[in-house]
Amino acid sequence: MIGRMDPVHALAGLGWRADLPAAQAWRDALEGRIARVSAQHRSGYAVCDGRREFAVQAPAPWTRKGFDPELRAVVGDFVRLHPDQDLILEWLPRSSLFRRGAAGEQRRVQAIAANIDTVLVVTGLDRDFNLRRLERYLVLIHASGATPVLVLTKLDRCEDAPQYRDQLDAIAATGVSVVMVNAKDRASVAQLDPWLGAGQTVVLVGSSGAGKSTLTNTLLGREKMKTGAVRAQDSRGRHTTTHRALLTLPQGGCLIDTPGMREL
Repeated sequence: MIGRMDPVHALAGLGWRADLPAAQAWRDALEGRIARVSAQHRSGYAVCDGRREFAVQAPAPWTRKGFDPELRAVVGDFVRLHPDQDLILEWLPRSSLFRRGAAGEQRRVQAIAANIDTVLVVTGLDRDFNLRRLERYLVLIHASGATPVLVLTKLDRCEDAPQYRDQLDAIAATGVSVVMVNAKDRASVAQLDPWLGAGQTVVLVGSSGAGKSTLTNTLLGREKMKTGAVRAQDSRGRHTTTHRALLTLPQGGCLIDTPGMREL
């Protein structure tokens, strides 16, 4: 039997903090191991316990037809594992949960990521820019319990950045941070470092082609996410992130990248 680990040390680089609701639940737990969900697949989950990433099975009820998807774990969840088997027993209480309307379904919501501190809404300084869509993102983020930051990418290709920035004055006046970056330049994206420190978890959201994968690669300092060509006629890119994934950053925090969202 694997002994009960101390998550303060093992998960320190995965966003674990003593003030999280999950921390109190873990202190009250009688047995098991703890890990954080790093990816979700049809066949199960990938989790990381601070030492390694490995595949685990979901509890049997989660796989049954008709089971409420909101009761399943999502990327970013801290989960309690069986002491001896790679099996999730439960997800621990969350500090936040970012959700959106499920694509193609009415009156349904889809959980995107849990236990996040900041949502980086990525939009290009091009035809991707849509003020109404950004406002819809802000409504969802405020409801999640996380903090929004608007990240305007493709600064290196924009000839009229102030014109875009002026459209966001009303949003910025409410206290929402607005950052303009060249997603390919590390010095430029360093403006985001205040939200990426140890114990912090951020999630990247935005439409396909907005520059999320490029930004992720620059933040990581290596190519982790594939980037796709952008169509000249509408400045839109192909979907290059196919699933949500939790990654550790050199700055000490965690980043969750997501596929491009067509609907909110």
